[in-house]
Amino acid sequence: MKINYKNIFVKHKFLLFILGIFIFLQVVVSTVFPYITKFIIDNVLVSGHLQNLRTILIITMVLVVSLIPINVAISYFSSKWLQLIIFDFRQKIAERFLDSKENSKNNGLFINTIINDCEVIGNQLLSILLNSIPNILLIILYMVVLLSLDLKLTLLILLTIPVFVFVSYITSKKVFTLSKKLQEYRDRLIGFLNAYVRNKLLIDLYKLKDVEQKEFTNSVEQVKDVNIKTNTILSFLGNISGLLTVIIPLITLFFGSLLVVHHQLSLGSLVAFNSYSAMLFLPVGKLLDIPALFSQMKVSIARIESLNFSSETYSLGEYKFSTLKDKELLFVKNFIPYVEHKALFTKRLSFSLLEEDILRISGSNGVGKSILLKTLVGYHENFEGEIKKKPDSQIVYVPQENFLFDGTIKDNMIKGIESYETDQLLRLINTLSFELPLSQEVSSVTIALSSGQLQKIKLIRALLSKPNILILDEVLSNLEDSVVFNFISYIKEMKMTTIFIYHGNFDLFLNKTEYHSIDLNLYIGKL
Repeated sequence: MKINYKNIFVKHKFLLFILGIFIFLQVVVSTVFPYITKFIIDNVLVSGHLQNLRTILIITMVLVVSLIPINVAISYFSSKWLQLIIFDFRQKIAERFLDSKENSKNNGLFINTIINDCEVIGNQLLSILLNSIPNILLIILYMVVLLSLDLKLTLLILLTIPVFVFVSYITSKKVFTLSKKLQEYRDRLIGFLNAYVRNKLLIDLYKLKDVEQKEFTNSVEQVKDVNIKTNTILSFLGNISGLLTVIIPLITLFFGSLLVVHHQLSLGSLVAFNSYSAMLFLPVGKLLDIPALFSQMKVSIARIESLNFSSETYSLGEYKFSTLKDKELLFVKNFIPYVEHKALFTKRLSFSLLEEDILRISGSNGVGKSILLKTLVGYHENFEGEIKKKPDSQIVYVPQENFLFDGTIKDNMIKGIESYETDQLLRLINTLSFELPLSQEVSSVTIALSSGQLQKIKLIRALLSKPNILILDEVLSNLEDSVVFNFISYIKEMKMTTIFIYHGNFDLFLNKTEYHSIDLNLYIGKL
């Protein structure tokens, strides 16, 4: 996912335009205040014209009051722009994740990029925006004022800026390296925490508490140490900025005093110049913070751009709708599945599936049974060969993984189904002996139902979809024999074409003449 900076700023350009107007007003108004001191000293105190003080006071109050709505507007529009940017990033990442068909090793980063990286990029972009445009305007205005007050003192200030720039450049390079390492350690910590929560029972049973606690401590210490180094460098840059803010005005005050004594500069001009010189290094410092901010942001950007939520595809087979022979729903020819670059079969698999067929897939663990089923529904694309299915056929795949959506049990049974018959739902509940109330609330995070109950919910939802081909990936394994028998009787009655993986004794439910069987162990021998 390539990040285009131009598109980021152009997409919400009207909002940025409004924000820019208020920033410009804020900069112009705030620039006036130090110059007011020149008028107070030269036109009131030195000249003795106290009547001018009232006018200056009124102008000052008007400027101060005007800054309140301006600052409120800047806060609102900048916050709105920030949240829109973060929203756009999260939408794009989520769309890419949902468009991918298979899990990959990067899927664990999905939550981290959504929660952390999008926030980092959004906040850093806003910081760069607010540290660049207003501060560039401030520097330009300050320099114009300083040059109008005294050329010699202005040149003296300009001589100190290159030192500040050099320190900022060195700092930004170091911050980029540390930020990259910090992000790596954070990912490792999140991965550890996910595994820790998922495997809590095994940790207790295997008495691994001390081992896991030690690993957790090491992960946290790595994050802590890198954070200390990063914050130290950023703090050092801030301290340099603060030091220059203190020293430079003292130097200009010293040389400016000589100019005042020799009547080359008015006292009011010196005070105003000293104020502007002190204020100059604040926007300069913020501008020089931008490389460090950009370095931190680049780490998150690089990770988002490199994310790939699909496993690497070595061979893309042909999967298409096609007109098949009479009663033929599915046709597979010369099929070999791959996991990245590795072929799972050494012999090519070919078969066809007719209406009302019941096909059992068997084989040892890891032989590729689940991958075959996922390929038949178009979810696994890394294969050689040809798969054709009838244009009007609807394939419903029921995975072995347990899952729930937030809501009621009934919500999960009809999830994604536009219409269903209540009588059929009640019949399926009775057929599968599902006894929990349909109104019971369930959670996707804390799954309190048994494996058998979860399998029944998935089966009911699949059957409500009225598939032409039903594909079951080991979803009968946690069901009682009586429930499996009722289920098999139902699909026979409905004349439903079915492909399934089942490790139990299937002869308890069907005669050998009532179903076909493919043993994938026969396809891992020599070519």
